[in-house]
Amino acid sequence: MGEAVRHSFSKSAKTYACFSSVQDCIIKRLLAPLAPGFYARVLDLGCGSGNVLRALPDLGLRVGEFVGLDISASMLAMHPTTSLVAQSVRLECADFEKADFAPSTLVIGASSLQWAQDLARLCQRLAQRCQRVALAIHTSASLQELHAFLNTRSPLRGAKEVCSILEQSFKGFKQTMWVETFKQEFNDRESFLQQLKGSGLLGGGALPFGKAKALKHHAPYSTLSYEAIFFIGELV
Repeated sequence: MGEAVRHSFSKSAKTYACFSSVQDCIIKRLLAPLAPGFYARVLDLGCGSGNVLRALPDLGLRVGEFVGLDISASMLAMHPTTSLVAQSVRLECADFEKADFAPSTLVIGASSLQWAQDLARLCQRLAQRCQRVALAIHTSASLQELHAFLNTRSPLRGAKEVCSILEQSFKGFKQTMWVETFKQEFNDRESFLQQLKGSGLLGGGALPFGKAKALKHHAPYSTLSYEAIFFIGELV
């Protein structure tokens, strides 16, 4: 994961939790097929400020050891350290592409793995260390309205590439994979700009002055859309 992405998430930590309604929806859609149930060891990659852990009680999911891993210490500072449905919670500040993974019953990656520089290698490592995996990965179709207005190219992978990587990396797993699009509507420019800042999907890239000014003052702000690949895998 690049330094610009690390800086982006650290900088937006205070606003991220306030503007994560889409993230919460994605988490519920991702984990619903796994509920109800008990998982002895859960690893949450890119755990952020704790949206996954907070969602577990309503989903009927219980955990022995919950390990949250994130590259941003600012995000982890806002992550819960206890849960009624987890026997223990441990947080680690690390880059998930460089971290060593202990064997896990379930690995979750909810809107984080799109920033992996080598997604195939990361998924292959996960396949060797987990019994189940639940991933939601944003594609280049996310924020398409913004990229169309700015005439910029998304830094994310396309859906076809993501699906191919997942299918090949988890060959020994029973696989369930689908694509969903989410739309978010805004009544004013300020909330639109706050969502862009808080979502993290811009990835920390710096826009030229002219485009940054156009984004702030002239970008159409009524709707943002997000596309994610959902993947559930179970070792057979």
